[in-house]
Amino acid sequence: SQKDFAALNEQGSGKFIGVGIQVGTKDGSIIVIAPIDGGPAKEAGIQSGDIIYMVDDKIYADKDIDAAVTYMRGEAGKPVTITVKRGTEELAFTIIRREITVAPIKSEILPDN
Repeated sequence: SQKDFAALNEQGSGKFIGVGIQVGTKDGSIIVIAPIDGGPAKEAGIQSGDIIYMVDDKIYADKDIDAAVTYMRGEAGKPVTITVKRGTEELAFTIIRREITVAPIKSEILPDN
């Protein structure tokens, strides 16, 4: 469909509108694999290993990962509240969606070149 084609093109461009997190599933939950460097989620304090429990007022589980990702993406400049479980704590982060650029390759010079 036209919508699927647009999503495919977005994935290939390395740019998208959202909060800037990579997610996966584990033990029935949606888990943060990594916040994207320079993204609003990392700036807000979301960490690798956080379990995404709720987005705005809706509870999500592993089977809902596509819906959760679609919801966290959205219009630039619009806020979204992501509630995570971190250990025994439940933390809520209100994040403003913006354009995220994913660097396809990272590099660094190691000691002794």
